[in-house]
Amino acid sequence: MAKSGKKDSIIREINDNPLSREEVIAFITEVAKLFPEDRDFEGHAITAIRVLEGKPGKALSIVFRMEALARLIDQGLLPGWCREPDSPEGPWSVRLPILAAAGVTPVLLDENGKVTFDKDELLKATFIQGKEEYEEIE
Repeated sequence: MAKSGKKDSIIREINDNPLSREEVIAFITEVAKLFPEDRDFEGHAITAIRVLEGKPGKALSIVFRMEALARLIDQGLLPGWCREPDSPEGPWSVRLPILAAAGVTPVLLDENGKVTFDKDELLKATFIQGKEEYEEIE
């Protein structure tokens, strides 16, 4: 029971710390500068702490949100929203609206206890983010 309570607490902390589009972009930009061997959980955590200095809840949030997004991408559940790397060491190319949506969409735990998104909720938020991006351009 205690383990479940801790997981619930972490999920609550993540969901209580949504990220702005600018915060997500700043994080992704810095992660892309890492050596391929440093683009793991530890590298992401260190980058998040540095980019979101003084905001530990947001640093935790971005790491787990990007992990959840990567899991959906790896499962092939977001076709059209991302492109595989040009080289084995390169980062994925992911469209800005889905990255921005990952910053605000609530996370949950899957059947294996891993952080994930409800795909439909993430896509709804993606379309909202895309509309906002389009309106900013006009």
